[in-house]
Amino acid sequence: MSLQHSVQFGEFILCPVNQQLQTPEQSITLEPKVYSVLCYLLANHERFVSLEELHQQVWAGRVVSDTAVRRTISKLRAALQDQTDTPQYIQSAAKRGYRWLQPPQPFHDETAFTARTADVVVPSRHVAVESAKPERSTQPHLSTGAMDKASLAARWPLLLALVILLFAVIAGFMYQHHTSSLWQRGDPLRTIEGEKLSLAISPDKAAIVFSSNSTNHPGQELYWHHRATGVTRHLTSGNHQIMWVEFHHDGQSLFYHDFQQGLYQLYQRPISANGQWQGPAKALLAPQPVMFQLKQIPNEEKLFISMGNKDSMQIQQLDLTTGELEPVTHAVIGNTQDYLFALSGDSSMLAYLRMTTGQPQLLTIMHRETGRVLKQTIYPDRVFSIVFVDEERLLILDEHVLHLMHWPSGELQALDSNRGEHESSVRGLSRFVVRSGDNEWLQNRIVGDVGGFVNHQGPIGQFTSRTLLNTDTQTNAMYFTTEPDQFLVVERNDQISRLLLQSSGGRRNTVLEVQDEQLSVQGIHPDGELVLLLVNRKPHLFNLPQGKLSPLPVSSHLWQQAMFEASGEAVILNYIEHGTPVSWRYQLDTMQSSILHQGERVVAVLASNEFIVLRQDDQNFARVRDGQQEILPVQTLQQFVGSIHVRDTKLYWGETDLKHTWIYRYDLARGELEQWQADRRQMLQSFDISPDGQRWLLRHTARVDTQIYPVTSKL
Repeated sequence: MSLQHSVQFGEFILCPVNQQLQTPEQSITLEPKVYSVLCYLLANHERFVSLEELHQQVWAGRVVSDTAVRRTISKLRAALQDQTDTPQYIQSAAKRGYRWLQPPQPFHDETAFTARTADVVVPSRHVAVESAKPERSTQPHLSTGAMDKASLAARWPLLLALVILLFAVIAGFMYQHHTSSLWQRGDPLRTIEGEKLSLAISPDKAAIVFSSNSTNHPGQELYWHHRATGVTRHLTSGNHQIMWVEFHHDGQSLFYHDFQQGLYQLYQRPISANGQWQGPAKALLAPQPVMFQLKQIPNEEKLFISMGNKDSMQIQQLDLTTGELEPVTHAVIGNTQDYLFALSGDSSMLAYLRMTTGQPQLLTIMHRETGRVLKQTIYPDRVFSIVFVDEERLLILDEHVLHLMHWPSGELQALDSNRGEHESSVRGLSRFVVRSGDNEWLQNRIVGDVGGFVNHQGPIGQFTSRTLLNTDTQTNAMYFTTEPDQFLVVERNDQISRLLLQSSGGRRNTVLEVQDEQLSVQGIHPDGELVLLLVNRKPHLFNLPQGKLSPLPVSSHLWQQAMFEASGEAVILNYIEHGTPVSWRYQLDTMQSSILHQGERVVAVLASNEFIVLRQDDQNFARVRDGQQEILPVQTLQQFVGSIHVRDTKLYWGETDLKHTWIYRYDLARGELEQWQADRRQMLQSFDISPDGQRWLLRHTARVDTQIYPVTSKL
């Protein structure tokens, strides 16, 4: 949906050449969908346009949620500075849609746009464009030759603007090329093969310590590497899962945390300059449910740690002298994760990333001592590493790009791609960047033909007969349908989530697409036609044959999980309220909802009065029947329990300890338990059982190799 000529309404002029809204003060470039919606509203300004009509006309019949359309309208309103309560341009009415209030008028002075466009791209050319405008003739009649000259003169500003635009494109290309030259990777260090998750460099920059798995040691172990000699030493062995490592500021000891038996233990251990342990490890804290990044404050006996539990994680300061913990960041609501942070060179500023359920990810820069927030901005992409370059600039390594950010202004400059050459290639090739000197850095990067995640299916009871499913690296999750050899696949590319139907041979068909929204499959109705989804934590039903997405009319909680009853007559919805699990039952035919259970998470529903819960205190399964609870003689052993399913009278679930994957089956009628184990180094991501209970489907991490590259920069 587009325009052939420019139009004017209110103080705005809409130019179809560059899809810009122009005012005397500014030019606003519209996103493609926002521009298309505006054009359609302008073309139909005499009447209301419904959401369904916008679906069909702007999105060309592609299935998108009503929320995505409303968000596009909100973006258009923001560009127009239009208010919903006192609208000047867009009127909305319940069940009717949207109506454009200002009739558009033709605008003929196209040279105004070329002048403004040239002004935006190359400011120094604006005077030349303006001076090239022909003066209006006062003659009542022109000869043919004079008309040709006048026509040429009238076209001259447009031609000049095109030349300027061409130079701007060439300059932009040269600028991008120059940008990439700011970040030059050298030859990789000669270290062991394996996936390297974290890296620390000694204060004298002579040695590095990293955590990695290898073919000889399936766990995530510590290695010491001397940069000058290339000597590599194996520091730990056995069955460790060391996720993060950090040097003490004197270089004489290491901090690291080890994940064992579902908890994280923080250690400090002395080490020599040649990579030899000088004594036993000392536990610094009691075991913690969740622990992520570590950072020693230079020249202070204090350690910053991001830690907490499954629902909330904040940055805390550990006094190494007294052992006291003090919170650095605070959250007033639950489901908040302050997971990644960086300290400035003088330790006066702290930058950290916060993820809160149902809200955009925030990057915050604050004064460390006073807690005063200096800057807060939305950063939409998943981030692996942030580092201060200087007081005003940050390196931000996200799943797409390594950015240099000038945080006071929010300006971003791309330094290095963090994905493969093609759009469908793996994202997040690098996971960390560490300063190794003045204008020198160390960066890890995945090498070889890897996919990041692998999808396997196989018969119940064994792993040896499994087969690899044909999926690409962008697959977020995969599920069985009621049809043989057909699967539901969830993908997310950039800001778009898609639901696809895929055959076992690899053929795919997109059935649903939502923009700027998180999409997860929760279950398939027994009839095979309805798919239960969470879209931004809101429950929806998607009708596969009709291609129709419908929200469930339930309260606006941030639902964490949803499932069908075994009969398909109702949907069960779970959320957390003040740390306590609450489950609701929504009856599909009557559209009535009521609380089903509180205190434990409902994980499977056998009938309207019978369901399975996972107890929080002892991680035991229990069957609740007519309000009476019976503890089952099975206990989950690991913290990370995957999807839980009931097929016939059997209960299935998957577990992972970040090193292995197990699948369990418990016969509710006979009381029998079976267990079978996947290969090592295959961490469980998602798990499903076919409707007939004959096959399993796993998505897990693939084996990858990362190398460490020295980088020279001109930042």
